[in-house]
Amino acid sequence: MTGDLPESKVLQIWQDCAGRNDLETEEGAVKVLYRGRMNDGSGADFRDAVIQTNHGRLTGDIEIHTKSSDWRAHRHHLDPLYNRVILHVVLRHDIKQSVILQNGQNVPTLTLQKLLAIPDEHSPFTASLIPCQGTRKKRDVELIGHILDMAGEQRFQARAAGYQAVSSPDEAGQALYRGIMAALGYAQNKHPMTELACRLPLRKLESMVTAEMPDMECMVRFQAMLLGVAGLLPSQRAQQPVKAKNDSWVDGLERLWAANGEAITMSETDWQFFRVRPGNFPTRRIAAMSRLLLRYRAEGLLAGLIRKLEETAIDGSHRELQNALIIEAGDDCSIVGGESALLGISRAADIIINVLLPFTVAWGRVTSRPGLAEKAVTMYRQYPRLATNTIERHMCRQLCIDKKLVNTARRQQGLLHLFKTFCSLGMCSDCPLYLAV
Repeated sequence: MTGDLPESKVLQIWQDCAGRNDLETEEGAVKVLYRGRMNDGSGADFRDAVIQTNHGRLTGDIEIHTKSSDWRAHRHHLDPLYNRVILHVVLRHDIKQSVILQNGQNVPTLTLQKLLAIPDEHSPFTASLIPCQGTRKKRDVELIGHILDMAGEQRFQARAAGYQAVSSPDEAGQALYRGIMAALGYAQNKHPMTELACRLPLRKLESMVTAEMPDMECMVRFQAMLLGVAGLLPSQRAQQPVKAKNDSWVDGLERLWAANGEAITMSETDWQFFRVRPGNFPTRRIAAMSRLLLRYRAEGLLAGLIRKLEETAIDGSHRELQNALIIEAGDDCSIVGGESALLGISRAADIIINVLLPFTVAWGRVTSRPGLAEKAVTMYRQYPRLATNTIERHMCRQLCIDKKLVNTARRQQGLLHLFKTFCSLGMCSDCPLYLAV
């Protein structure tokens, strides 16, 4: 029976549903504009799908099961990670209850069984492929590379334009600091890190230390205030981390916060620790920022990083810039845990591409230093590829292109730009890869 097909087979069938006009749920017709990308993490099977329904265009996640009763059997109705699901796709509908998310919303169910033309569990399911499927077989590889370069350029210039409004050193420093904080948060803690940067602005942090103050005292001040406002000091947490006896570092942070801390702070519940690698815990990323502030305390974060970029030669620039951001673990390991780098090579490179270089382009234009802006653009265009991510892997599979073609950071950014601007919005017909056919 078709109901006995493995879930992996149902996943394959779903991926062939793009463009079909004969899909029906209990709420009416549905058209798949973009099937989404396979999720290699927690949550639903496909992320960022786009469907057209009677309620309009919807963007979100897709969960796949062999039968509809699996939704409750797998306890997805109790898991907030599935609250982004917009469509439940099953081979057969074996219960009458509708799918209910943890937040109480209903989700329609799409049954695929009736679409199988031949009642044979091994028969192929043929349907329209998305327009760019197999793109390498249809086009010149050189043309694809050119399109990726142009898309990467558009993403970079859009980021630079986002910093264009800064008009003073204070505004610029805060914008750079906020951008770095957001990048340190990764996807899970991007928003709370941005909130922390707004609650505790750079100007206030840098005014807390003086030129005569010893380095360790400066770092204790930076870290105590950042962790305290974040609500992540041991005394602020519901389940306090195990503390070593005579832990002078933690004691110093707590004393300083008790004497100088603010009344209104964030809460531990604002932060995501669940399903986050210990090396990426927000406590470690906040400690990394405290050390970065210490490194550039003499001239300030803004002036210090711009100076580093100005002093860096174009050849081999990525290594020098990465070293300007890499933060090794130190005496504060007792509160942040682990001995690995607080800010490693991979995250430093991400910050350079997504924050420092586009910010520098904008700041060079604002301060009438075209040479500085042009240097940042050149560095971006020459920057080698970064560590791969889930969206890049998805796009390479979707386009059927070898990752060797995506050999620079700019081309990686180009893939991200195409995904976010066209794929995840269901705008295939406007995509330059589609138009180039």
